[in-house]
Amino acid sequence: MKKVSESAHQRAVLDWASNYHQLDWLHAIPNGAVLAGDARKRAIQMSNLKAQGLKTGVADLFLPLPVSPYHGLYIEMKTKGGKQSDRQSEFEDFCTLVGYKYVLCYSSIEAIEQIRDYTGI
Repeated sequence: MKKVSESAHQRAVLDWASNYHQLDWLHAIPNGAVLAGDARKRAIQMSNLKAQGLKTGVADLFLPLPVSPYHGLYIEMKTKGGKQSDRQSEFEDFCTLVGYKYVLCYSSIEAIEQIRDYTGI
């Protein structure tokens, strides 16, 4: 059986969310984006993105919808068997400390279930 990519799961979540007005602002945070071009061009692109605020460890998706007691929902997508980096774990700890819900999901189905649970959709 072919492994489904993290990005395919993420696209499926966003496609599903497009059916719900209250999820209009669910968005991706492309910190893990693959840059194009040769090594020199990638280095320049990465430098520019970091200067613009790119932060490693930030979760893949964010729903800026407060649902008591949380300020919003962060979703980290992983493929089956995937593990968070140390920086991602630090971000998770920070989010929970300051009042955001943070979930780690291994499929689009799991992420959709988490969003449904969080929002009551």
